[in-house]
Formats: sequence, structure tokens, C-alpha cells
Amino acid sequence: MRKIVLITAILVSLIAPASAADQKDVTLVVGMIANKKVPVISREGNQIVFVHKGMRYTFWDSGERTKADEPNSAWLSVWVRKDGTSGQETMDTFSDHGFDGVVDFGIDGPKKKIFRSGVDGSSAKEGFEHQAFWQERYDAAIRAGVEYLRSHSR
Repeated sequence: MRKIVLITAILVSLIAPASAADQKDVTLVVGMIANKKVPVISREGNQIVFVHKGMRYTFWDSGERTKADEPNSAWLSVWVRKDGTSGQETMDTFSDHGFDGVVDFGIDGPKKKIFRSGVDGSSAKEGFEHQAFWQERYDAAIRAGVEYLRSHSR
């Protein structure tokens, strides 16, 4: 029995993300999308765009779950690029399905680091060697969103 528990613990540690964005911070960022008092460059429906420390961030909230009993059917998508740049090749794109603080998808502009967890049910799983890279990017974007929110809240 101990061997099974130990093997399970090892497997969980291997597949679990190295870190995860704090769910409270994810919730703050999602709330920022609806908060009309926070000044942003653009606000359209469930999307906001702002610049923080030289990076341009776009956060898009899918809104309500598309399937009531499936937490991963609602998600937060993030697009990040250096401010002043344009084009797909300069942008990182990643998302968190279920708002659990764990990145589930990531792709860079040149498409060299692609990660798909398959949690959305519509895409094949691939690029798990890049999961930690995308988790770091997601964590940094959430931190930037929280910093921006706190510095612009009144």
C-alpha cells in the first residue's frame, strides 16, 4: 500500500505545475475586466487592454460557463507583447480554463513553444515540456494585472 501512495505522490509531483497563480489574484484580474473605474486603453465586453511596465496586456474573460457542470468551460485568455510592437510573431498567447491559476494553453508568436493540456476537450495534448515556461508567463501576467489594478484603484 505504501508503494502505491509513494508512486502516486511522485506522479502527481511530476505532472503538477511548478507553481500556480493565486486563485484570489486570478479572481481580482477577472473582476478588473468588469470594473469600469479602472482606467484602461480599451474595454470591450469581456476584454480589457492596458500597458504596465512596458508590456501591453489583453485579458479576455469567456464569461459564464458554456456547460454549467464543467468548470473548465469558462476561461481567461491572455495576450502579452512589448508595448509598441504589432503582429502575431511578437505576441504570447495563453489561457487558464476553470480560473484555477493553472495555465492550460500557451503559444508564442514564432510557434516554437506550444503547450496544450487538452483540458478544453477540443485540442490534442502537446508540448508538456513547455508547461512550466507558460505557467511562469501566466503567473507574471496575473501579477502585472494585480499590480496595475492596485496602482489604479481609487
